[in-house]
This record gives sequence, structure tokens and C-alpha cells, in this order.
Amino acid sequence: MSDAGHGLARTTAARPVPPSWRRGLAFLFGVAAVQLSLEYISQYGAYFLAPPEGSARPVFMTLGLVGAAFAVARLLDAVSDPVVGIWSDRHAARPGQFPWIGGRRRPFLFWASFPLLATSVLFWYPPVAGASPANAIHCLAVLALQMFFLTCCAIPLYALGPELARGPEERVGLGAWTGAGTTLGVVTAIVLAGPLVAALDPARAAGGVSAVGFQRVAWLLALVAFAAFQGVVWGVQEPAGEPAAEPRGNAWDDIGRAVLHPRFLWYFAIFFLFNVGFLAPQRCVPHWVEIGLGGDETTVGVVLWPFFATSLAAALAAPAAARILGAKWLMVLGMALVTAALPWMHPIATAAAPVARKIVWSQLMFAVAGLGNGLLYAIVFPILGEIIDDDARSRPGRREALFLALHTMTWKAGVTASVVLATQVLERWGASAANPAGVLWVGPVSATICGGALLLAVFYPTGRRPA
Repeated sequence: MSDAGHGLARTTAARPVPPSWRRGLAFLFGVAAVQLSLEYISQYGAYFLAPPEGSARPVFMTLGLVGAAFAVARLLDAVSDPVVGIWSDRHAARPGQFPWIGGRRRPFLFWASFPLLATSVLFWYPPVAGASPANAIHCLAVLALQMFFLTCCAIPLYALGPELARGPEERVGLGAWTGAGTTLGVVTAIVLAGPLVAALDPARAAGGVSAVGFQRVAWLLALVAFAAFQGVVWGVQEPAGEPAAEPRGNAWDDIGRAVLHPRFLWYFAIFFLFNVGFLAPQRCVPHWVEIGLGGDETTVGVVLWPFFATSLAAALAAPAAARILGAKWLMVLGMALVTAALPWMHPIATAAAPVARKIVWSQLMFAVAGLGNGLLYAIVFPILGEIIDDDARSRPGRREALFLALHTMTWKAGVTASVVLATQVLERWGASAANPAGVLWVGPVSATICGGALLLAVFYPTGRRPA
């Protein structure tokens, strides 16, 4: 069966290689907006709602309820991913309907970014000033809505990647833009947000703490993310539609065949395990810094900035590294670096050394993990793009948004499990200065899970399957 019959072949000579700086920059800021909308809540949400015991911070919920709310919201959100993916793949740009935002992807970003702005802020305003079931209901409802609207922005945005880049080198190049944008967004949402929370909290001047700093930073990040999503709408021109690339047939059959694609199942297993292991200790960093290093939100930024610096450097170097190693072994190298770094969270926190020295050790540990993280940013498009191409060879149409939705489900499933793992380890083993075992052991436990993902990555099958 010929590739052209299923819309795989596409003339690349007319396509700019690499993408223009304007398109690349718009994509970079769009990806950064996804991280701003996600990471601030993911990183500081549990810390804001259920701070460490004895910290004199307002408590809105127990850690167990926080973990349950995040888990349920993530599971509800995961259901929406393939729905939005299919919707975007099959969305026909009707002439004259929205002439200023035509295409299969940009209308989603335009409309969904408005309610996303609202829900990203509402999360930080619990209705009751104290521990209450009402706060748990508020947290779950707002999180579910926020994640749905973020899906409506993120899935169509990421689906542009395999559309804009069809060859391996193009995909790695666009992956570098993605890595840089992801790093920029995470740096802003985690490293810069911590000091900003402290600086914008008026209670700090009197030696106290309040929710105001978190709320003001939420407004700031939500507005920046909104502007970035709108920048993609106005800064990116989607490729012209291809009739042969439009999926046909039953939508549920599309989902079933995509989920059961042999190479995607392997991909899912690798990245689900890795995300669980990698993200669980990340959710505990504020607790780890406060208990293990005697720091606060500002210290979080101090110990994490090398992670993002090396992550950005590795993402930018990934295209050159991929030409030597290939996407698969770049994935293996990235996971190996992260797996080697995580166990050191325990000995660094328990070492009988000056705080300044422990901070330097922490920075070195996170710098190594950042190198692995940056390499992994750049390999998603080439590896997933190969799966999309493989699927297009076996049946009519191309399903970029559906497979990117399934990729996002893989990631979200890992995030959900990581939040549950982190909160349960903290609650059951201890998250206080008097009983810090949970905070100390989350790194080594997570490294074991990452090791399982690394082993699967070594045996990941590459190359084109017979048509």
C-alpha cells in the first residue's frame, strides 16, 4: 500500500526548514504558557493548601484531601484529552466562520485561553479561611475546569509540531524550541515564583505569612500565559489542509487503534513510569528544602536554578547530539542522568554539613537531572512523529492531535500517580522536622521507578514497520 494513498507523503521542498524564527518563537512562548498554567499549581498547590506542620502558614486542607483532589481532577481531565484531539483533527476550517483565526488548531487556543485565565486564578481563593470540606470541593471543581481548558489549548498547540515538521531533523529542531519554551515556563512558574510569592506577600513585612503572595503571583502568571496563547493565534500560520490527511471513519475506532498501536504501548509504559519517578520528588521540593536545608520559597529557586540552566543548554544541544546518537539513545541518556541524580536527595538532606555546602550539593544534583530533562524535551516530536507516520501508513488520514492527546494522557497519568505517590509518602512516612522520613526517602524511591523506565527505553523498538 503506497504512502501517498494515506496522506503520508508530503512535499517538504516547499516547507521552510528549519521553521522561521517568528513561528519558532511563537511556539516557544505557547509551550511556555502551558507550563505557566500547569506547573505553578502543580508545584505550589499542595504546599499552599497543606503546608508543613509548624510552619505558621494557613492550612486549607489535609495532604490526603489535596492528593485526592488532584488525582480525581487529573483522571477527569484525562478523559477529555482524546476527545479534544479528535475534535481538533476533524475540525474543518470553514471559510468566513472565524476568518481571523482559521485552521484546525488556532480557534481552540483563542477561545479556551479566556476561561483558562479565570480558573488559573480562582484556584488560589479557597472559600473558607481554614481547613474545610468546602475547600476540597472548590479545589476539585476549579482544578477539573482549569485542566480541561488547558487541554483545549495544549493539545492543538502540540499537534502543530508534527504538522510543521515532518522529517527527523525538523522534528528535533522543533523539539529544541519546545525544550527551550518548556524550560522558560517552568523556570518562571517554579524558580521565579517562589521569590515572587515572598516579595508580593504584604504579611512578610510584619514577620507573618498569608495567601496574598500566592494569589498575586497567580494573577501575574495567568495573564502572561493568556498573552502567550494569543501570540500563537496571531503569530503562527497553520499549514494548508490536505484532504488525504483528514481522518475518516468512526472516532472511537480511531482511539482504540491508536491506543493499541504496538509502539505507542511501549512509549506509554516508558514515559508513564518515568514521569511518576521524576515528578514525585519534584512535588516535594518545597518540603525537602524547608526540612532538609532549613530554607523557604526563596531557597527553592536557589537550589533549582542550575536544573533549568542545564536543561535549557541540553535542549539547545539536543539537535547536534541526536545526529550522533539518534532519538532513542538520546532518550536513554536523558533518563540515565535523571535516574542517577534522584537518590542523592536523601544523603544531601541528612548530611552533617553547613547549609551553604548542602545547597551547593543540591545545585549539582539538580544540574545533572536538568541535563537529562533537557535532552528528553527534544525527543518527543521525533519519537512520537515516527509513531504518527507509522499509523498513517496503515490507514487513511493523519492523527497528530489524537496521538499528542495520548502523549499528554501518558504524561498526565504520570503526574497523577506522582502526586498520589508524593502526598502518600509524605503523609504516611512523615513530612515534619520531627518525622522527616517521607521527605528524605521520596528521591531514592522515585529513582527506582525511573530505573524501570530506563530499562524499557533501552529495548524500545525503532525503525519503520512493514506497511
